[in-house]
Amino acid sequence: MSAFNELTVEDRALLRASRSERKAEKRAIKAERTTKQKITTMKRDGNPYLLYVQQWSEEPTILRNAVSQTTIERTGIGEWKFTTELQQVNTYHVDWFWRRHRELIGSDLALEFFPNSKEISESVAAYRQLVSNNYAIGDIVLVVGDGTRPRTGSIFASDSSHPQVYSVDPLMYLQYNKPGEKLMGFQATIEDWLLEEGVRLTNCQHLTLVAVHSHAVLHEYLPTLQALLPPNCKLTIVAIPCCMPQEVPADSKLVLRREVVDWGILSQKRTVKVWTSY
Repeated sequence: MSAFNELTVEDRALLRASRSERKAEKRAIKAERTTKQKITTMKRDGNPYLLYVQQWSEEPTILRNAVSQTTIERTGIGEWKFTTELQQVNTYHVDWFWRRHRELIGSDLALEFFPNSKEISESVAAYRQLVSNNYAIGDIVLVVGDGTRPRTGSIFASDSSHPQVYSVDPLMYLQYNKPGEKLMGFQATIEDWLLEEGVRLTNCQHLTLVAVHSHAVLHEYLPTLQALLPPNCKLTIVAIPCCMPQEVPADSKLVLRREVVDWGILSQKRTVKVWTSY
């Protein structure tokens, strides 16, 4: 005779209930793991609506895309609450660009420098985040990773209050390296430029460093840059990171003044950071 048959009717009922509870719990845990795996798989397979998933935990998981943010909150074993918030992407920066540069509408120059609205919005955002928030722009502007053409540099150079703008990129077309021009393009990495052309910064009173989706790592070249600046030179940095981190070393004496998501940037990478030394 089995041990189960020797139990009383009440004990048998309790045991069955306990087994049922354990089975239900196992099913719920399995469902939770399955849901987690589905979310992870969707992210891994490149689903455009799930750009990244934070490490699974009791904290809400955030899923973001270009126009929305979904929060997943665990409310129980195998149970979740999904909340989606739509963000309003706007054309603020693109509108500003065409209002200010109406003469470029339909021109070859506009297509050469700004082939699409995304490029316009990114470059203008770096400029507007400084000007609109009352951050002074220096007597020298140094744009790191500006691409084959000094796109972002041209936005800063269009403001007559900035005497000199340097755009640096290893793929920069040589035709933009025109000595004596207000806007000069250099075909070099920022590290090489600082070694070969860093003397251009020795009399700088206020440097504005701009990194729009730059592939150069800020904390790696910043110490060399700061060593070239005069002791009393102010430094302002505006960065819009993409695939490479844009952070400053702890001993740089720079303060993070601003970190915002700019919905006027027509790109999924739209966080803007501003540091100053003053």
